[in-house]
Amino acid sequence: NIRIPTHNIPPPILLSGEELFRHLMGPIEPELLIENADSLVQKYSNETPEQTKNRSLRYIEAFRRYNEEYAKYTAQIAEEVTMYLQNELQGLEQQTKAQEAALFTQIEQLMSN
Repeated sequence: NIRIPTHNIPPPILLSGEELFRHLMGPIEPELLIENADSLVQKYSNETPEQTKNRSLRYIEAFRRYNEEYAKYTAQIAEEVTMYLQNELQGLEQQTKAQEAALFTQIEQLMSN
């Protein structure tokens, strides 16, 4: 087997759902991370209805921003997957051409004997 080196584009690294949520939401609104959920009950136990409303609006904005970041992330991953697959296909094509050339050389040698 002849393997022709290609541009060596590594496969994209895909995050789990939990990792992705933490990666995207953490910088936007850390309070919405699962590991912070228990502390919120105590932290906001004495807030007024107006404060609760404002916090809810802040969380809604956080999810809007999260959705924007998620769209950017998925577009980036799709591009990386496409580049990786194109690179692999190009490598396979080069490998096939090299194998065919070697086979034709062997056939020519057999025919000339």
